[in-house]
Amino acid sequence: MLKKACKKIFASILIMAMICGIFPNLGDSQEQVKASSIPKYVVVLDAGHDASHAGAQNRSNGYREEVLTYKIASYCKQELEKHDGVKVYMVRNSYSCPFGGGSVKSTECNSKRVEFSKNVKADLYISFHLNSSGPSARGVSVYYPNMNYKSEIGRNGEVLAKDIIKRLKALGIPQQGRGTLIRNSENNTRYPDGSLADYLAVIKGNKYNNIPAVLIEHCFISNASDCEQFLSSEEKLRTLGVADANGIMDYLGLNNLKQASDGNWYFYKNGSVDYSYTGLALYSGNWWYVKNGKIDFNANTLAYFKGNWWYVRNGRADFNATTLAYYNKIWWYVKDGQVDFNANTLAYYNNNWWYVRNGQVDFNANTLAYYNNKWWYVRNGQVDFNANTLGYYNNKWWYVRNGAVDFSFDGIARYGSGDWYVHNGVVDFNYNGLYRVSNLTQSMSDGQTVTFDGWYSFVNGKVDKHYSDFIYDGKEWKPVTNENVSSTYNGFAENGENNWFVINGNVKSDFTGLVTDKDNITRYVENGKASNITGVKELSCQEYNLTTGNTQEVNGTYHFTNGCLDRTYTGIVEEKNILTYWENGQLNKDINKLVKYKNELYYFENGKCDKTFKGVVQDDTGSWYINNGKVDYSFSGMALCNKNKWWYCIKNGKLDSSVNRLEYMYGRWWYVHNGVIDFQENTLVQNNKGWWYVNNGMVDFSFNGISKTDHGEWYIKNGNVDFNYSGMALCTSDQNYNGKTYFHKDWWYCIKNGSFDARADRLEYLYGRWWYVHNGVIDFQENTLVQNNMGWWYVNNGMVDFNYNGNFKYKNWTYAIKNGHVEF
Repeated sequence: MLKKACKKIFASILIMAMICGIFPNLGDSQEQVKASSIPKYVVVLDAGHDASHAGAQNRSNGYREEVLTYKIASYCKQELEKHDGVKVYMVRNSYSCPFGGGSVKSTECNSKRVEFSKNVKADLYISFHLNSSGPSARGVSVYYPNMNYKSEIGRNGEVLAKDIIKRLKALGIPQQGRGTLIRNSENNTRYPDGSLADYLAVIKGNKYNNIPAVLIEHCFISNASDCEQFLSSEEKLRTLGVADANGIMDYLGLNNLKQASDGNWYFYKNGSVDYSYTGLALYSGNWWYVKNGKIDFNANTLAYFKGNWWYVRNGRADFNATTLAYYNKIWWYVKDGQVDFNANTLAYYNNNWWYVRNGQVDFNANTLAYYNNKWWYVRNGQVDFNANTLGYYNNKWWYVRNGAVDFSFDGIARYGSGDWYVHNGVVDFNYNGLYRVSNLTQSMSDGQTVTFDGWYSFVNGKVDKHYSDFIYDGKEWKPVTNENVSSTYNGFAENGENNWFVINGNVKSDFTGLVTDKDNITRYVENGKASNITGVKELSCQEYNLTTGNTQEVNGTYHFTNGCLDRTYTGIVEEKNILTYWENGQLNKDINKLVKYKNELYYFENGKCDKTFKGVVQDDTGSWYINNGKVDYSFSGMALCNKNKWWYCIKNGKLDSSVNRLEYMYGRWWYVHNGVIDFQENTLVQNNKGWWYVNNGMVDFSFNGISKTDHGEWYIKNGNVDFNYSGMALCTSDQNYNGKTYFHKDWWYCIKNGSFDARADRLEYLYGRWWYVHNGVIDFQENTLVQNNMGWWYVNNGMVDFNYNGNFKYKNWTYAIKNGHVEF
């Protein structure tokens, strides 16, 4: 029957949706909402004890309390999770202790269990145990909180305990004088209000956290009959867990809806209809509205449940609803099925958009409201899409067109008893002067249309009704309706605080440029109004001469004082971070030098000085370090010139051309020559650590070989001249000097005390061979005889050939050679 009722409800909703009309839209589409639901009941199941904190045991059958309670709690969890309205947490998910095992005491472990319950925001806490005593003791008992301190927790715990024990008794577990019990502190422990505390730690701890907790002693593990009847198989343990779950669901009202023989669905409590209950109840995945114990399928209302107010449509909670709902003489804003008391927005309902303040429609609101990237005009709580008016908000008056603020509007708007000057969508009460509009219309709320056309005079942002369209006759402004007006006045005319450019009596509102009057004073005019600019302005416009009536093109940068072109101005003008150099009223772009200004030297380039500039510049007086546009005399060090990308050595703000040394910069050593790093330089440079090989201006620590410079020919090791080295050295690259190659790549040269020994003419031992060094170089082409202290030797291709046996002609004499040695 409940499914049939649901189908009827859905059909009714579908028909209502089909007959809905078209409505004004505040955006592309209404906000899409995601399905949600009433927050689930959070139930924590705590299987008592664990492998590290063992409970009672029966040695005759091997039953252990911590093992059996875990199984009972697990079966209870399985049964509870069959219902959508419950979220279950197990304190432990195995036989092990989850809070440190044997390293924590039982008291600390119990505190951790209570803390776990608090952290998951539990609604209920159930502790599972098995009792133990003498062999004859048996029966079930459920402990609940006393009524001290937080009595509501005690009352709820008592109801929960009774619901659970009712289900357990139905299994045949006896009570034997036990049943639902309170156990008070036995050492006079007190709650904060001075009342006697509970004895059981998990019940007391959860009461502090406002969580009803009960402890179930299902039966006696020490009693043979209880063990056989209720603990001796998995099915019997599952039966206990299911009974516990049903007791919990009875308490939560999850087993309470049933259909009676009259076809209606009723809310049952303790076996009979609870006619006192009005609220929500869960059945088959849906929350239904119960009124006076019976589901009301026609209800369209709000229902209070679990701390929130929920929207009910046709008897069922609608978690997708975003709408307005009438309840207790107030229209409330519903979002995702629940009342949003913090909402300040617009909401669509019954073909209108309504203003919501703090979750309820404010029918007295006359304001502006922001929604979907626009500001909307609200009149008596409702968006007025026909409004063309002014709306007051945030201490300003805003121009509204078709119900929305038009921030781009510039013009005149009628409101109340006046016509007002609007700029960028807001009334400007500081405006005084003239303003021209052409055929501007405004639809009023009474259905009439107002048209503004012509020139209007404003005082404090409001039209002065004495003027409409007017003309200047050289003495005063007159309405065009004056039959005597016939003017040929050309010049400037004041009105209020403004000075206007007039030709033949009419303001030239389309003119922007320069106007030179009969006194040869040139003013800058913008949209017909004389400007008060003081400073620099770049122009590309017309200049009108009032004396001749002629115009000419004007292009350039000019200096103005109070709106007048200053043709005689010579000096420096400062604007933000730019200084400009002026002569006779014009920017002098030929200035490229240091110029004194405010007792500082600033660098000008093309007539301008950038006060944010840093670097090295050059003028006729030298090279200077500039910081923030001016010479920085406090700076000494290396600095970059952006133009040529050279680095300069600066001392007290100026290039120090006397510097010829190595400087360390950016992790490298560089050769500064005449105050500048010369990136073309290849030479040797001395400092207090020795002589160093410089390649392209930088010390090359990777270089090993021979180098020719102005300072001679030297052997280099790791970039440093090695004066201690004497021997043969390999040239690793061609070494050029003044366009000539002095040392060749892959040739071996004779070194003496770090310097190339060009006089060497002898045999040298190298890499296991004897070589002939001629003029300081191994000559690989040489075939000759060479003498040393061991005799004369046969050299073949620069190397002593110890394998040679034969004759060799040398200086017209023929010698006998044996094993490379001359035999005399």
